[in-house]
Amino acid sequence: LRDSLVTVSEAGLVIPSDSRFQVAGTIDGAGPLTVNGHLNWVGGTVEGAGSFSINSTSQWGGFLRLEGRSIIIADPASVVFYDGNLDMTDASIVNNGSFDSRGNVGIRDFAGEGSSFDNPGTVTKNGNGETEGAANIELPFHNSGTLSVNSGNLSLFPGGSHSGTMNA
Repeated sequence: LRDSLVTVSEAGLVIPSDSRFQVAGTIDGAGPLTVNGHLNWVGGTVEGAGSFSINSTSQWGGFLRLEGRSIIIADPASVVFYDGNLDMTDASIVNNGSFDSRGNVGIRDFAGEGSSFDNPGTVTKNGNGETEGAANIELPFHNSGTLSVNSGNLSLFPGGSHSGTMNA
């Protein structure tokens, strides 16, 4: 999906486990989006009222937008976010698996209030092989899982909570 528009109907869209799904355009609609295969999100917007479930491996990078949807990263699914920004508007991430920030990454509430990142899983800050980089999470980050900084810098902006484990 490059520079295209896909509308997810109320019935939803399921990407099978033996498939690769690349997003570089716009996905919208009210139905749930479930990715059981590999997801490569390299740009574009995912918007609408439905959920967005990631049940396998995923790589993110570039300039991404999430509007109105909740991304649910299942256990044991994994996301590796290479250099880029994720701008969120009235959206959320719930990480039950693993989320690895590599290089320079920004995750922010683009419209002011209403977006969040909940981590009952594992969030890790690593380098990308070329630079240690910095990750800025500029929205409420609620950690009840594990947060580790192995290299580089991680900045958490005010408004979140912490009841899990932190390793630096």
